[in-house]
Amino acid sequence: MSVYSASVATTPILKSANTSLNRKKIHERIRNTVQFQLISENGLRKVLEDAAKGENIGAYEDYIRAMRDVDLSDPDFGVLIKEARQCIELLKPKFTIFVETLISLNWINRNESLVVEYQKFLIDLLSEHNKYTSFALSKLIQFWIPKATDELFWKNGIPDERVKFFLNHVHQTLGKILDVIPMANDFAMEVIEKLFPYYSKPSFVVAGYMYNMMWLMEYRPMFREDILQLLFKNFVLMDVSMRRSDIEAAERLSLDAEEIFKMDADDVRLQNQDGMQHPIANTMDICLDKILSYIKTQCQPNSNEDSNKHIVRLEHFFKILLKSFENLILPTHKTNHIQFVMFYFCSLKTSISDSFINYLCSKVWDPNVATTIRQSSVGYIASLLARGKFISQQRIKCTLHDLCRWAHDYVEKSDSSQNTTSIKAHLVFYAVCEAIFYVIAFRSRDLTNSSENLTFLQSLQLSTLVTSHLNPLRVCLPAVATAFAGVTRAHQLAYCHTILERNARRKLAMVYQNEIVMPEETLDTTFPFDPYLLKKSSAYITDIYQHYQPCEDEDPNGVHHEIATNEQRRRKRVESSSMLSSVDDDDFLNDPKRNKLAEFTKNYEKEILFSYGTSPGFH
Repeated sequence: MSVYSASVATTPILKSANTSLNRKKIHERIRNTVQFQLISENGLRKVLEDAAKGENIGAYEDYIRAMRDVDLSDPDFGVLIKEARQCIELLKPKFTIFVETLISLNWINRNESLVVEYQKFLIDLLSEHNKYTSFALSKLIQFWIPKATDELFWKNGIPDERVKFFLNHVHQTLGKILDVIPMANDFAMEVIEKLFPYYSKPSFVVAGYMYNMMWLMEYRPMFREDILQLLFKNFVLMDVSMRRSDIEAAERLSLDAEEIFKMDADDVRLQNQDGMQHPIANTMDICLDKILSYIKTQCQPNSNEDSNKHIVRLEHFFKILLKSFENLILPTHKTNHIQFVMFYFCSLKTSISDSFINYLCSKVWDPNVATTIRQSSVGYIASLLARGKFISQQRIKCTLHDLCRWAHDYVEKSDSSQNTTSIKAHLVFYAVCEAIFYVIAFRSRDLTNSSENLTFLQSLQLSTLVTSHLNPLRVCLPAVATAFAGVTRAHQLAYCHTILERNARRKLAMVYQNEIVMPEETLDTTFPFDPYLLKKSSAYITDIYQHYQPCEDEDPNGVHHEIATNEQRRRKRVESSSMLSSVDDDDFLNDPKRNKLAEFTKNYEKEILFSYGTSPGFH
């Protein structure tokens, strides 16, 4: 039974069928109570002293058994704790089992005077014998974990007033231990990490534990960095355990069920209308809502606070978040939502977003950083520039200029005679180019709305970049390459469609040579700030999030028509060319190879006809 509901009396409507069994339990409880009272008459000190001498061990064992089995009344509990407090010096490691049984007694829902008495006993015990510190902290922090039957007491990871009252006893006791015993700080973090609920547990269990962790940060700010690191560590594991497609499928299934079935009043009451239908996504949603709320509370300026102090506080918080980002989020491939903590934090102040972009750029420029980290950093830069409403146009232009300058320098330094067909050899370069194309395509409305901005785009020498011997359009995601081609064509910045067509012919030729398209033929790119799927925590993201809006001067249909027409012409040329004359009737192609060619051609035609509504990120 939960400690929150243990003291609530309930009267059953129907009598138990097994009356004899109930009567037997009552008699056993009475016998144990009498036994405990008889043992208590001898006095705890005498029991411990005899056991220390090796005498009357049976009485010592009976005492432990009675503490375990008997549901002590408040008077008996009070007597036991007072006697134990008077015998602190005797409670050496030899009596570990007795002490651990004593610490484990139900105390949290006793009256106020007994709670205070228990707190005093615990402080005296741990001050005298620090061996029991880890166990005592573990028993305290276990109260943070809501029981499986406590769901009604927790709503969106927030306890009701009754639960808060009991938890206040726990945090008071924990605070006093941390004040008196310095070494308890390290033990506390070890226990907190060890007891963190697995992410597949019910949402209210994980969120309830997190609620208590954040409560600890309120009265012990020194734990902030360690607790946030632990939270991010667990959130990353939670985030990568679910796919975007699974979250979206769960939401669609719920909507379909609502349309098909008419639920009665009770069903509607039980339906989770406000939360996510995917259970882990629902947990993630509640937890991120708490984190973002905490950041907002901690980082907003106080009315009586000096502006310099506020800046210092923001910088300190930024360092904590950046450390978690660098160690946990950046190296993790394809997280869905945890990275939006940095997205939201960057929106609080322009200097923060500038510092974050500069940090990411420093990763990209540094050749000593692992290639995968550099590529991931490029993805974050591109996605942040494209999606952040709070990112100024000047910042976008400045970053684009730096990216283009680095890319042009790379092309000049690379040897055209070397292998230019391997993506791995030039992975960072291709990632940087794709980032440039992505940002220009995504922000085309802002970057082409004046002659000044068009002059800036011309200064980037995009044509030189796309026609270089490294051919960056060859490895870009088809949607990004085609969207970029549409923008540059509309504003006469570069002409990419001829290159796209040539790249398409090359892909088709590779089918004959290798039977399948090389897997490294396209960059494995993710834009981490793609649309946010969680409902509750989206309240912090929606207003600062930029959705794709094509420039009015662009004509997607015209672009599609031109590419489609070019593709038709290309197929006619290929069909009549000498390259295919030797295999004109597929006489030299076996059936598997012919099927693969047909399947590839069909898929490629779908890719080449770019659609703004279905492209990755362009929606």
